[in-house]
Amino acid sequence: MSEAKAGAFKAKGLALREFNAGEADRTVTLLLKGRGKVVVSAKGARKVKSKFLTAARPFCYADYTVYDGGRFRTLASADVIDNFYGITEDYDKLCAGAYFLELAEKTVMEELPCDDILHLLLVSLKAVEKNAHDPGLIRSVFDIKFLQLNGYAPGLDNCAGCGTDKALTHMGAFGAVCTRCAKEAPSVRISVACMDAVAYILSCEMRNLYLFNIDVKTAAELRDLGRLLLNAHSEVRTKSAGLMQ
Repeated sequence: MSEAKAGAFKAKGLALREFNAGEADRTVTLLLKGRGKVVVSAKGARKVKSKFLTAARPFCYADYTVYDGGRFRTLASADVIDNFYGITEDYDKLCAGAYFLELAEKTVMEELPCDDILHLLLVSLKAVEKNAHDPGLIRSVFDIKFLQLNGYAPGLDNCAGCGTDKALTHMGAFGAVCTRCAKEAPSVRISVACMDAVAYILSCEMRNLYLFNIDVKTAAELRDLGRLLLNAHSEVRTKSAGLMQ
């Protein structure tokens, strides 16, 4: 089916979720460039010889053509670009990748373009697949960047509690805080190195998000911070997060 045909559109996107429908079909949730989250039916996708066998499975990044019939959308064709196969061969990698997809699927609103979230998913999945860092650390970076893209970037220049620029020793839900303010709300103690890492995450281009080196102590601080920020700003709880070490 051509893109020009009435009711059809074409877009690159990532498959976030699938579940069985009927005897041989799958219903797939896609995050499409320029269109956002879209749910489509992949006819016959569970058949061994189906042309959608890979394209209708989570982790598949493809050039999708979708027929929009009004009440229902049907997958017409798909040219696979990447299926991140290396992630599925390792348990820790698989858990991290599944977490990224699940968080996006549960938080992104349908048909609201969010190309920045799609870009974050792609670079994060590739970082996991290529062993850029430990999957747990990649998750922490992902959480911080994901929150920033959703309007919850922590402040770093002044105390989020009292507004002063005196020694900022902790990080709370809304940013760095001084020692006194850290006692008044949930926070984690962080080092200057961790503060620098957060600044890098918030300011760098997406393609460079995982091009950094930090020591074990700083990585542990970053993990604690990622969990605190996500718990503070998101009510979504993912099943896959509990599988990660």
